[in-house]
Formats: sequence, structure tokens, C-alpha cells
Amino acid sequence: MEVNLETQPLEVAIAAGKLAANAIESRAKTSTAVKGDENSAFTPEECQLVAGRIVGVIMRWNELEALLIAKVKATAWVIKYGEEASFGILSDEYEYASSSSSSSSCKDEGTSWDDTMLKQRLKDDPLLRMCRAECLYALFLRNVEMPRMVAIGQISANGDGGVDFLDADRVEVLFPDGFD
Repeated sequence: MEVNLETQPLEVAIAAGKLAANAIESRAKTSTAVKGDENSAFTPEECQLVAGRIVGVIMRWNELEALLIAKVKATAWVIKYGEEASFGILSDEYEYASSSSSSSSCKDEGTSWDDTMLKQRLKDDPLLRMCRAECLYALFLRNVEMPRMVAIGQISANGDGGVDFLDADRVEVLFPDGFD
């Protein structure tokens, strides 16, 4: 599904739900296809958690992308050493966002930036895609899910919110103030 300014949030949520269901189904098939890996299939509770997180990230995609670009933009060494790709960002994308006067995502404001190259690179480059997905997911966990879990007493406020899958450099850029 190609999302544009006319796409309704419910349509996005339905498409995200289908994407989540397909990913979970694919994981279930691959876990039973490997001898000795029968216990790797998700439990029903895990399926709900994974699906909810996929839908949550997709519903906040533009907001999370804008936050990711802003975090990278605020860290001089990333640009100095050309490390944008380790965050799943293209240098062209970052440069355009840097020259934009808006702090929100440059891709959904009807600007002249063409994200065709970004889409193609994300499609063709699994490492770039994985880095972007990890960073967006970490931002979702920290900024959306963790505050809700703290509010209902499920985790303590000084925990890392489950963001233990990022290397120290990316944690430093995405969460310069820690998890407090």
C-alpha cells in the first residue's frame, strides 16, 4: 500500500495489521521448518505483542522518521564520518532535512524532495533497511511504549525500556540523555 496525504489512518492500520499477520505467519512457518526449532514459534501473547508493535510503529512512521533524522542531525560526528547509513538514513535525505526549515518529516509536506531513491535503497539494501527499522523501533519503544508501561507500573521508570539491541554509538545518538 502506498501511503499519501489522502490515505486514511484506518487504511494504514488495516494494512499494518495485515503486514504484521504475514510476518508472524512467515515466522511460524520458518520455525517449524527447521529441525529442533519447533519451540521458536510465537505464543499467542507474543503474536499480539509483535502485531501491536508493528502497527504502532507504522501508525507513527512519519513522526518516528522525523525524530530519527533530528537525532542524527544533532550529532556532528555522524555526518563528519559519513555514518548516516548505520542509522538507516541516506546522506541525501539527511542533507535535505538539514536544509529544510521545518522540524517535521520532509517527506509528507509536499516538498520537492523525491524519496524514490530512498525507497529503492531500502528495498535493495537489507542492512540499510535493518538499521532504519531498528532505530525507528527503538524510538517507538522509548517514546511510546515505555512511558505507557511505566504509567501502568509494568516497568520501572529508570529501566532501558527493552532497547538492548542497539550498539552503544546508536544508543548515544538516539538517547543522548539516557532513558530517564
